[in-house]
Amino acid sequence: MGRVGAIAIILALVACTAGPMQNPSSSGARKDFAAVEAGDAMLIDAPESLLNLSELDLKNAMGEPQFVWVEADAEMWRYDSQACALFVYLYPEGVRHVDIQSDGLDDAERAACFRDLVDGHT
Repeated sequence: MGRVGAIAIILALVACTAGPMQNPSSSGARKDFAAVEAGDAMLIDAPESLLNLSELDLKNAMGEPQFVWVEADAEMWRYDSQACALFVYLYPEGVRHVDIQSDGLDDAERAACFRDLVDGHT
């Protein structure tokens, strides 16, 4: 048996001993989004806590938006209060971006405005 034949046998043996290859996203080793069960309470205490929520979870947390803008596979949902507007950017995979727009509010006032929007729904 020549050198090429020996290498082929070694490679075949190595391939037989290796376990099956798994897709990292399907193996459970890596989770992109947290699954939220229907009865679980969600802690919505900051705009960032909306990130990765599904459409259903977003509706459960915030209610129906005052305005929806749709383009291709993305949606922008707007929630309004007297002091600010919350913009939530929703994709099929979940919420990807949130932004609070307000005139003249500092960070603490913006946080309070967000809490008012959440409290207004619950």
